[in-house]
Amino acid sequence: MLTAIQVREIPKPSTLFSAPYYLSLHKEVFERIYDFAGEIRGENISKGGTPFCRPEFIFRYLSDTLDTQGRKLTRIKTRDDITTWLADCYGELNIIHPFREGNGRIAREFLRESVECMDKYLGFNYEIDFSGVNEHSSQMFMHASIVSARAADNRELKDFFEGILKEKQNVETYKSVK
Repeated sequence: MLTAIQVREIPKPSTLFSAPYYLSLHKEVFERIYDFAGEIRGENISKGGTPFCRPEFIFRYLSDTLDTQGRKLTRIKTRDDITTWLADCYGELNIIHPFREGNGRIAREFLRESVECMDKYLGFNYEIDFSGVNEHSSQMFMHASIVSARAADNRELKDFFEGILKEKQNVETYKSVK
């Protein structure tokens, strides 16, 4: 089972941006909790009146979304491009909502790994830092997710990711600051 303190080897983009990888991530995180870990939900669900993707379309929509997001990596050049990408990717993953439980946690872990992938393969120096997320910013994130799902407007999600995308502090930088 994956824990928050484990360090995972970040796969190549061709593996990371695939539905089988996304499903395996859910299985790894939740296999000791849910007997359906790693499996696509078989029922229609909604939250607050917003319906999520119908079960029969989840795998195809998830595959297409991840493939598209993976291809968009080559166009990312700036921090602003990264936060736009994060907002768009999260918005899509949220509306797909492939699992009965654990969708938010897996989407956040997937985005964290995606930023690590950008660092490794594109030479960026960023990380997603959820440590500063408090009750207020969490509520803002939930509201932004609803706006994204209902209006296909990811500006509030982008604002959220602007606040948690941090430049990595490397050891040399840290030593020189001391």
